[in-house]
Amino acid sequence: MKIMIVDDERVERESMRQIITKAFKKVELTLAENGQEAVDKAMKDRPDIVLMDIKMPEINGLEAIQLIQDRQPNIKFIMVTAYDTFDYAKEALKMGVKDYLLKPSKITEILTTLEKVMEEVQADQEEKKKSDQVTATLAQSKKVMERDLVTQLLLDHVHDVEAPLLMDYVSKEGGTGYGVLLLMFKDKPLASYSEMIKGIEQFEAVLVGPLYHKQLPFIILRDSQSYRQQVVYLARAIKQAFERLNQPVQMGVSDEIASLDRLSAGYQQAVVAAMETKRPYQVMYYDDLPKSENVCDKKLDSYITERFFEDLRMGKWDDMTRCILDISLCFQSEGLHVIEFKQRIIQLLYMMGQTLDEMHINVNWQKYHFKARDYAVLSEEIKQYFNQLKEDYIIYHAQLADDWFTKMKHHIQTHIQDDLSLEHLSDEAGLSPIYVSKVFKERLGMNYIDFLTKCRIDRAKQLLEDDTVSIKSIAGDVGYQDANYFSKVFKKVTGETPKTYRQQLIHKSY
Repeated sequence: MKIMIVDDERVERESMRQIITKAFKKVELTLAENGQEAVDKAMKDRPDIVLMDIKMPEINGLEAIQLIQDRQPNIKFIMVTAYDTFDYAKEALKMGVKDYLLKPSKITEILTTLEKVMEEVQADQEEKKKSDQVTATLAQSKKVMERDLVTQLLLDHVHDVEAPLLMDYVSKEGGTGYGVLLLMFKDKPLASYSEMIKGIEQFEAVLVGPLYHKQLPFIILRDSQSYRQQVVYLARAIKQAFERLNQPVQMGVSDEIASLDRLSAGYQQAVVAAMETKRPYQVMYYDDLPKSENVCDKKLDSYITERFFEDLRMGKWDDMTRCILDISLCFQSEGLHVIEFKQRIIQLLYMMGQTLDEMHINVNWQKYHFKARDYAVLSEEIKQYFNQLKEDYIIYHAQLADDWFTKMKHHIQTHIQDDLSLEHLSDEAGLSPIYVSKVFKERLGMNYIDFLTKCRIDRAKQLLEDDTVSIKSIAGDVGYQDANYFSKVFKKVTGETPKTYRQQLIHKSY
């Protein structure tokens, strides 16, 4: 506890110092002989309590209190003065002074007054500590939710009605447009995730995604700047940060996207752009990539950016085979030499392999042997290749899915009060967030966030039956650190606020 004694009379200062030192062993004391010195020392020593005389030269005690409070409003003051006038007392109380001691004061009065104010200081410090812990937990929860939100948006797994609610929770405003900036690493990054996003997460108009093995995505929320200018500032900050870390990275940027539900296409554009970079720290815009005037090349580019990655993530091997064979017929009809088409297919397979690696799906995608010298034979080789991939994928998926998915569902249902981020569960299972999200969508017809929300709201309904438990407490018990956000989610799911839902339960019981 830090206490400052302010009095222009040396005897009074020393007398007060001796009384306090004798009574309280763990107290740091500062002495000041006038108001101005008190103001200066308060800034330097930051006392918890100030014993302030009123009548002093230059700056009196009330003026000194005002100056100190302007800069340090949490300091508590006790007036110590010989001036027993109503005007002084009234002004002091108006300024929030905690107590008033008249000179000469009895030692017992001084100590009793000090003890009371010291208890208030300790109570305030405990309350601040709890508040800081809640704030830190909430901030961490928002960061985790932000990473999950990015994953879901880029996979097109967030419903339109949910996205604004989640954006509000992570304290981000929707932009006038959107975009994706993707960082791609040649090897697994040596720098930690926290090191890589330090400074970048301070950008207000950016959602920071999780690290997917060798990819780190950002969603850009268009602000008042031009989209290109906004990307330039962000890419420059990333380049500077990663050069300091000595962490090479390539950057791909999507076209500007009009709505959140099109961000998955933007992600695919960013992947393609990043793969076209030639050197570390280079930024490649999808819009700047060479665009072929050839009809079949346009068809291939369109398939890659609009459907290919989604088909791959959802395991739609038959659809992929049909589309590639259809594109093959297009190139054949245009007279493109089969060797040139094979080069395009191999490039496509490389992109596919990158994505499978990101999803931690262990199938041997590199096992291709395209030896054909004509399109008819090549078509058969393509069919065989994708049929084999499909079989390997089904086996891999079956081995993992049943046991793993059942355990994960049970874990969620029994730990809804915990911070169950998609990223955390993926790490626990040793799988990628993309794969986990995909399995939820396949098995339950809903995304991971929907399932977790359903479990939490179902549990909240049960807890609301006990009207002795506060709604704020219930929010924490079902995993929501922010009671206001819990109420918004509850109303979205049930159509009623928690308070209204509880009132209806009480009404039905009579």
